[in-house]
Amino acid sequence: AWVGQAGALPLRQPKPGCDARGDGVRCRAQTPGRSPQMAHDLFIVADDHPLFRDGLVRLLAQGRPDAVIEEAATLDEALRLARSQRPAGILLDLMYSSDNQWASITDWRQEFPASLLVVVSMCEDPLVVERIMNQGASAFIGKSLPPHEVAEALTAALQGERVVRCAPQGSFT
Repeated sequence: AWVGQAGALPLRQPKPGCDARGDGVRCRAQTPGRSPQMAHDLFIVADDHPLFRDGLVRLLAQGRPDAVIEEAATLDEALRLARSQRPAGILLDLMYSSDNQWASITDWRQEFPASLLVVVSMCEDPLVVERIMNQGASAFIGKSLPPHEVAEALTAALQGERVVRCAPQGSFT
């Protein structure tokens, strides 16, 4: 984990509206005129790359301004958060470099059947994407897409569409 380990990167400063904790960062998107105590949908954004995770949090906050957004840098953090609060949605990277883990979409779907499950990954092999969708993902968004296309795909997934969006095979945009 990135918090408090000897030799690790310095402690990350939370974004405005966010609180750093030992198990991640909690963000509450703020809407003018809304009380922070109001009930909100919970979303978890899990990715081991802080810059990409931050981008997904910002896109999600634009699409769901009243959402509470939890961040996780590892699968274990994401699972701990999801089990403690039953999220409305989970944005989940497929592979995590720090512990060489792959997310089991079947296991996530079985444990969280009512949650929106969006896989966001650099692995865009058509057979892998097909397997992920068959295992119960609500959507698949490839990381090689331009930011505006990631935003469009995420918006469609939040509206309940079954989304598969990747760069054309063999190309990076």
